[in-house]
Parts: sequence; C-alpha cells; structure tokens
Amino acid sequence: MRETIANILGGITEDRSVDEASLFNIRLVLNELIVNAFIHGNADAQDAPVTVLVDPDETEPALTIEVEDGGAGFTAAPPAEQAGGSIREHGRGLVLVKALTREMAFNERGNRVCVRMNL
Repeated sequence: MRETIANILGGITEDRSVDEASLFNIRLVLNELIVNAFIHGNADAQDAPVTVLVDPDETEPALTIEVEDGGAGFTAAPPAEQAGGSIREHGRGLVLVKALTREMAFNERGNRVCVRMNL
C-alpha cells in the first residue's frame, strides 16, 4: 500500500508544487481511507476490490479523493462518543479525515467516500 500511496503522491506533485504539510495530510487521508476500505469495507477479503481516484483541481489548489470498496457498505453517521466524552475505538480515523478535509461525503450504500482537500 505504501507504494500505491507514493505513486499517487508522485502523480499529484508531478504538475504542481505541494508543500510538505499538505503532502503529509494527503498521505494520512489516503492511508486512512484505503485501510478502512480493506479492513472494514472488504472485511479483510484480499480479492475484494478497492478503487482509489484522485482528481487534482485545475482551477484552485485542491483535490478530490474517492475510495470505494467492494463491501456491503455502512450507514455513515457522526462517530459516537463514549461516556465521559472519549471517542470509541473505531471511528477515530474518520474524525481525523473529516478534520483534514473541507468536505467528506459517502454514497447512499456507504461503500464509497469522497473527500475534498485544500493543497
């Protein structure tokens, strides 16, 4: 997966200058969404597909990332907090992704997430 993410980042920086902080955030978001797709979406099924699309915006310093898995999907809801205000063991990654992106949306089935990030 590291090689896949490195290739995606290389494609993003091929035609534009991206600062190190933005690259770190993009890498973190890609890693979290892809890992979620394999582990939760595809239930660790090695042969189940995961599709990653990255579309840099040509008119502003931003990009769109879509990750889709082959699983049944889930109902996207805000991550629930446990008693005392701590976040559940699962769902923290999506809180992080939401904090690092300006938009995050799921398809109706819940097996595809689309995020929009500033560069």
